[in-house]
Amino acid sequence: MTFADLHRLVVRAAVECARPALKHVPKGEKRPAEALLRVALAWTKGQATIEQVRAAAYAAYAAAAAAAAYAASDAAAYAAAAYAAAAAYAASDAAAYAAAAAYAASDAAAYAAAAAARTRSLKRSANTVRRIIPAAEIQKALRRVT
Repeated sequence: MTFADLHRLVVRAAVECARPALKHVPKGEKRPAEALLRVALAWTKGQATIEQVRAAAYAAYAAAAAAAAYAASDAAAYAAAAYAAAAAYAASDAAAYAAAAAYAASDAAAYAAAAAARTRSLKRSANTVRRIIPAAEIQKALRRVT
């Protein structure tokens, strides 16, 4: 196996690892899926040029940046509203302190859930890479380099 062959396997593995994230792409936004599914996979089969891959990647980056900006502004607005509401409750009566504590506990639970999801995602990605790129091929490639 040549380095070019190994490079194509690495790209294929990266595509397969990224595929589950497509569920987070806003409806109607086709650029990330287009870049990932059509162009990158076509390149791994020798059916697309590197220029086509770059053009699709730039479109995907633009879509991701737009989505991130939207999510950040939405999250910031939500957080501001939530903290303002918590402050109002805390100022009004003692029951609000219990609500604030529950809110903090839900944040901790959300963090724990996100950490668990990240761990599952990393394990799934590692298994995908192992399935697509044989360890023996990596070892052969490394021996050629050293």
